[in-house]
Amino acid sequence: MEYLSNRGLDTNLIKEHQLGYAPPKWSELYELLNSKGYNDEDLLALGLIKKSEEGRIYDAFRNRIIFPIFSPSGRIIAFGGRTLERDNSVPKYINSPDTPIFKKGKNVYGIERAVNIKNKNYSILMEGYMDVLSANIFGFDTSIAPLGTALTEEQAQLIKRYSSNILLSFDMDKAGISATERASFILKSQGFNIRVLQFEGSKDPDEFLKKNGKEAFLKVVENSLEIFDFLYNLYSSEYDLNNIMAKQNFIERFKDFFSNIENDLEKEMYLKKLSEKLILV
Repeated sequence: MEYLSNRGLDTNLIKEHQLGYAPPKWSELYELLNSKGYNDEDLLALGLIKKSEEGRIYDAFRNRIIFPIFSPSGRIIAFGGRTLERDNSVPKYINSPDTPIFKKGKNVYGIERAVNIKNKNYSILMEGYMDVLSANIFGFDTSIAPLGTALTEEQAQLIKRYSSNILLSFDMDKAGISATERASFILKSQGFNIRVLQFEGSKDPDEFLKKNGKEAFLKVVENSLEIFDFLYNLYSSEYDLNNIMAKQNFIERFKDFFSNIENDLEKEMYLKKLSEKLILV
């Protein structure tokens, strides 16, 4: 567990989240489960093993840190794995495939702590496993993450069962900003109240928390941007708003945002806000 301790996770957190390790041997898990009476058909269906074209069976997860993925009721339904290989051709993260008990696009990492989301009436949507775990170290126990995919409508619906207030806390690179934009459209279509966290000097919330601590993170939350203001700042940085054609293209950028707002009063409020901002330009 050297990798986890180097990432700042102590023994208690490792046990609490039931993190594990899959050894590098090709069929160690298969042989163990086979000896306990589990048949190949079930293990294949659950994504724990794979079969080569030649018919050779091998473990799906090898030499990886294992992150159990839980249902809202706290049952383990799948796994994520972070490789410890240094070979760049090996995928850094893999997840269980869709199975009879797990659909990647319908589950989120950390949802087993849904009671915290319900009690505190907000969630923090992050990009990955380590972001969520780091946030939990510092007491931010409403943190969740999509499972290696762009946020889906089904995931948004699951989150909304517990609260319609959400903080987006994605990476600060170009891909993370695009993911924030896309997620905001999905979340708006489901009626969420959205604010965006921005971390100066850090590439992601994991790095920010380790460098700056809990109080600095709370300050970021305090200074978070309502989603419209985030998008306005993002889009306006791409256009010369003193140019009429550029201003028209800028307004067009909001098309997806407005088309995903179901509430007419909310849509009217945002349209008025956009109009007022453009008058000042």
